[in-house]
Amino acid sequence: MITAAFPVVGAAPPPRTAGSAIGLPFEILLVAAALVAGAVIAIGIGSATRRRARGDASARPARAKPPAEMSAVAARATVVAGSAAAPITDPRTERDILVRACIRARDLATSSALRQVLGDALTQAGVTEEDPTGERFDPDLHRSVGVTSTADPELDAVVASSPRVGYSDHGRQMRPAEVIVFASRAGR
Repeated sequence: MITAAFPVVGAAPPPRTAGSAIGLPFEILLVAAALVAGAVIAIGIGSATRRRARGDASARPARAKPPAEMSAVAARATVVAGSAAAPITDPRTERDILVRACIRARDLATSSALRQVLGDALTQAGVTEEDPTGERFDPDLHRSVGVTSTADPELDAVVASSPRVGYSDHGRQMRPAEVIVFASRAGR
């Protein structure tokens, strides 16, 4: 008699174990992070192939070295996917790792489709982008990466642009926005 391979119509779904402590958005991020880890490795392999095709003498196969946080996410994804009984010790810490890895992968992605998929997954998980352009510079919320001068003293210490947006997870800052701030020439 086959019972486990085919679900019974009308039967309750099996209980969720790993990941149920923080719900479906965690599982979405987990899958996205695993896909991104694979994409990072594929990018590294692809660049070595292109170098060999050009006849570059130093074109030995490149070993893709994903960031440490990506390696941790990929390792955890294997554990969770491979074993339904894998313990989740601290769901918030694991969520932070996954969210930061997805943000980093989104920054590095050259494919607009991959950027869109990661952005949608982050949004579904409750992570929001923060673009402070036009707001007063706040060193607790923003990281200044440049200054541009202005003749208008009203714009002094106002964010002129944001080369990299910030992210918050349900109101908790995950990454500050990197901003260029106006500096008034009148005050100099």
